[in-house]
Amino acid sequence: MRNTLLHSTWLVFLFSATLGASVAKGQNRVGVADSILLAGLVQLEYGAVLPLADLSDRFGIHNDIGLQISIKNRKNLVLGAGMQFYFGTAVREDSILKPLENDAGFIIGTDGFQYVPNLNMRGWSLSVHAGKVTSWAAVNPNSGIILLGGAGFIQHRIDLSFEKEFLPQLGGAYEKGYDRLTNGLFVRQYIGYLYSGSERFLNIRAGLEFTESLTASRRDVNLDTGQIPSGNRLDIQAALKVAWVLPIYENPKLQYYYN
Repeated sequence: MRNTLLHSTWLVFLFSATLGASVAKGQNRVGVADSILLAGLVQLEYGAVLPLADLSDRFGIHNDIGLQISIKNRKNLVLGAGMQFYFGTAVREDSILKPLENDAGFIIGTDGFQYVPNLNMRGWSLSVHAGKVTSWAAVNPNSGIILLGGAGFIQHRIDLSFEKEFLPQLGGAYEKGYDRLTNGLFVRQYIGYLYSGSERFLNIRAGLEFTESLTASRRDVNLDTGQIPSGNRLDIQAALKVAWVLPIYENPKLQYYYN
């Protein structure tokens, strides 16, 4: 009797262990590779920007760094907002200080020394965007060619870097007469590829972005010409962009199956 009881107990133990192993093998966690997940996307991006139309008369190729925050739903629709900062050293409208220069191309400071102020490009923009991660060329349900459209506000100017202590002719309100401060509204289009990997830190986005801005000067007068700036501008930017994406996924669910 005792041997029979021990034998029965051993059979129950083996059956339970086998069933437990079967369930363990049949357990699968829903993830990036097999399901479209709701996700917050924090994106740090860099772009090399080619200016076109009126913007190309003022600046050359410049840089764009930005922060984009988006939400991607379970249909791979994307909605978000972002901000960009523009900077560069290629200023084509470089004759703005000619009236202050001597025959040798220098500006004489109050200390008697000669100076050449540096001219740089500076700007920023705020935007909202919407779009979709398509299934085209997708390596998993959360990756693929991404299409975005957006709109926002943009501002740019010529930054003057100079010895403020010795060049009072460029200081204070005078500087505003040379910086060509310009701003306005824009629309934007983006096409690229979003790769969402199984590892949280291996996610990238790369593509082309086009921005068309209707802008105008915001200064009362340009001191180098003595003229009041007027008229609207068409500033266009074509940018090659790459971004590192930090996804914040919804809590993954567990699926069970049995062989």
